[in-house]
Amino acid sequence: MIQSAQVTPDVEIGMTSGELLMRILNRLGEIRTVTFIQFQVGNSFADRVAGDRERPRLLIASEAAGEPREAWLPEHEILFAQRLAEGADIDKLIGSAIKHDKLQDNRIRFSFDRDQLSIRTLENLRAERPGWALAVSSSVLTSKGERFHLPLMDFQCPVSERNLALTVGALTSIGRTTGAVVESGRSYHYYGFDLLSLDAWHDFLGSCLLLSPIVDGRYIGHRLLDKECVLRLGPSQRKPQQPRVVHILGSANAPL
Repeated sequence: MIQSAQVTPDVEIGMTSGELLMRILNRLGEIRTVTFIQFQVGNSFADRVAGDRERPRLLIASEAAGEPREAWLPEHEILFAQRLAEGADIDKLIGSAIKHDKLQDNRIRFSFDRDQLSIRTLENLRAERPGWALAVSSSVLTSKGERFHLPLMDFQCPVSERNLALTVGALTSIGRTTGAVVESGRSYHYYGFDLLSLDAWHDFLGSCLLLSPIVDGRYIGHRLLDKECVLRLGPSQRKPQQPRVVHILGSANAPL
């Protein structure tokens, strides 16, 4: 991990993920080149398996509650188990589960030196392809030509006050004491304020995977195959909400 004397950027609750990224880059002066990716959001495993069917729910009996309560579990895990119980074709089910669209295929990549980057740069990219998702890659080049990773992670617990506390607690438990949590629409994203070597990035992903189902395990699998994490910076046709900062780790004034 690259340490910085000014590792904590001036981040504020409510700022967009694009504004957050600019603050992080301004403080991490070691970064020379950042890559962005534009793509059209495709169907997820749940979309492929469930189609137009109503998505299943899971009820769990709780002795403390005295009655069954609806529990949250990843949609893809419930659907996989349900389709198996229904006698679905195993080969087709597995084939749908392992489907991976490489980021290099049918995606447009843009790399910028840090002095070329601004919020206007990101706005211009989105304006060129309305409805497409614009994401930042975790993989960056330093001024020494070395490749490092920004700590980025996608969570999948639904948005709620309790689940925000769960997300923050999960991050703290794996040693992430600084960074920002962004509300993405359905769930949360995490942006760290440091840089990770390849080995440290693998350790970070492994620790996050142990936190499943709070984090998106399928996201981690796809990101390992692509050798980079990506997080959406703005609204897209299928995900219209603008991601915004809702918590700052390490800040005494961060609300929960």
